[in-house]
Amino acid sequence: KPVKLCAINLSGPTFEDAAFADYVLDAIERHGVSPRHLCFEITETAAVSNMARAVEFMQRLRAAGCKFSLDDFGSGMASFGYLKNLPVDYIKIDGSFIRNIETDPVSYSIVRAVTDIGHQLGLQVIGEWVADERARDLLRGLSVDYAQGFAVHKPEPALCFRDPPRS
Repeated sequence: KPVKLCAINLSGPTFEDAAFADYVLDAIERHGVSPRHLCFEITETAAVSNMARAVEFMQRLRAAGCKFSLDDFGSGMASFGYLKNLPVDYIKIDGSFIRNIETDPVSYSIVRAVTDIGHQLGLQVIGEWVADERARDLLRGLSVDYAQGFAVHKPEPALCFRDPPRS
């Protein structure tokens, strides 16, 4: 089964490191990995001290075809600042809101609002910690683009990300 996207978590300081961007671009070329299969995630709780450098890092990798996600959205105080300043493709709503979406009207409202904001900004929205069919159905009803969790699929070992040879 081909891999569509591999998400890789990075720390805040990593997003500010120009040498790491060079390393990633070199590794992509050296190993024949298609950048369109890579999504780098910055967790909302990661500390980005130099926003301009982080944006430059992201723009370099995006130019190569990589994607970026703002992970654990809503778990800390930086959510909207990061959303405003970082060129991301996806918002991953923190699982603490998804976990209680069936029984907590506040969690439901937050997921609905974040999904609406994400879509208005042209981003795709992912719900984390989707543990059962009911939660998955609620997310679908809220137009959340993707679900991640045991209700979708159990984790698997890493697969090969190389594109098949062309004939």
